[in-house]
Amino acid sequence: MCRLAGYVGEEPKPLSALLFDPPHSLQHVAYQPQELLYGRVNVDGTAIAWWPEGRSEPVRYATMQPPWSDPNLAGLAPVLTSSTMLAAVRSATPGLPYGIDNVAPFVAEGVAGA
Repeated sequence: MCRLAGYVGEEPKPLSALLFDPPHSLQHVAYQPQELLYGRVNVDGTAIAWWPEGRSEPVRYATMQPPWSDPNLAGLAPVLTSSTMLAAVRSATPGLPYGIDNVAPFVAEGVAGA
C-alpha cells in the first residue's frame, strides 16, 4: 500500500512541506503508520512530482529509498518550491515488479498521477 500526499494552492510551498515538515509528513507515515492494515512500513521507494513556476510539464524525482535514506532529497526538498505537487512512498505488493519505474507518482504529457 502506497501513501500519497498532494498540494495545490496559490502560495508556493517547498517540497519538504509534504515530505518532511508536518507531524504527519510522508516520512513520518512511511515508518510509523497508525492505520496501515497490511504491511508495516513504506520503504520501497519515494517519488515526488511538481510543476516548477512557468513550466507546463511536471518534474519527477524518484528513488528506491525511503525519504529518510535518500542523501539528495533532504537537501533538495527545502529549496525546491511549487504551488502544485504530488508525492508518494511505496510499500511494494508481493509479486508486483520492484524498481524505480514502479514508484508513483508517474508523469506523462503534462500530467502526474499515482
